[in-house]
Amino acid sequence: MVLKKITVQDQVYDLITRGGTKSGGRKKLYITNLNGTVTAKVYLYLEDASSNKYYYLGGEVIPTETTLQLDVLAFDSSTYSLRFKTTSSSPNVDIIYG
Repeated sequence: MVLKKITVQDQVYDLITRGGTKSGGRKKLYITNLNGTVTAKVYLYLEDASSNKYYYLGGEVIPTETTLQLDVLAFDSSTYSLRFKTTSSSPNVDIIYG
């Protein structure tokens, strides 16, 4: 399992980098909004070498203190990067995948 803490608004985070050592064969991914007062608007997508984006989540709003679970998140990590960002103010989001 891998944990990523997200605390910066509008920054893109690479969860799995294209061509990297981590496989794209993830079975579960959890996105948790730890903030008690602000919802989290999140984007989770694949991006290829030409910067084409293919969204799993395109602005999904996660309520305060709530976890979103995605199952069977598999892709070709030699072709795509798995990326995440949030446009929420004061984000406090944890991502667990594995």
